[in-house]
Amino acid sequence: METKIVYLFDDVDRVFTHPYEAQESPEEAGFFIEPVNSCPDQPPATQENEAAQRNVENTAWSIIADFRGHIFYDQTTGEAIEIVEIGQPAPNLGISPPLPSAEEVIAAKIKVMDDAIKVRLNTKAGEMRFDNIASAIAAASLPAGEYRQADGAALHLWSARTWQKAEQIRDAFLAGERPEPTWTEVESELPTFPIEQTVE
Repeated sequence: METKIVYLFDDVDRVFTHPYEAQESPEEAGFFIEPVNSCPDQPPATQENEAAQRNVENTAWSIIADFRGHIFYDQTTGEAIEIVEIGQPAPNLGISPPLPSAEEVIAAKIKVMDDAIKVRLNTKAGEMRFDNIASAIAAASLPAGEYRQADGAALHLWSARTWQKAEQIRDAFLAGERPEPTWTEVESELPTFPIEQTVE
């Protein structure tokens, strides 16, 4: 019994799937039992991210983009999207996440500086046996003479002066009055603890 090779394509996107060895009918010589969605002509060779697609008339192959399984990024929102359909991805999708805007870059740098300042404040508060700077500030609100009130008040003042200086540094940078400072430079300009109280 003879066989012949036919080429199968799926019934949704009509994309080539695999070759198939069709068997000759035992009842009719020269007639081969070919599956639905198959054709006798071999599909064209494809490159990466391409697929061979059969036309609806089942008369010819064409090559179509195929990024199924790849992750693309919405260039407006940054959302990661897995491609599940055949064809060229939508124009608003790209293979790389969108570059942040200048405003986003600056905001990220400011956040890094703010986070470093929070660590600095919380570390000092921890050295003075507070849970964090927030608990020290809470103690500062106690009546004078209460347990830990004086320590809390000293830390509260230092924290306020620290953020005041940080805002001055940030504002000068945003206004173009100084180059972007490193954390070492920022920290060197922040007030040390304790704040010296001047007596009138």
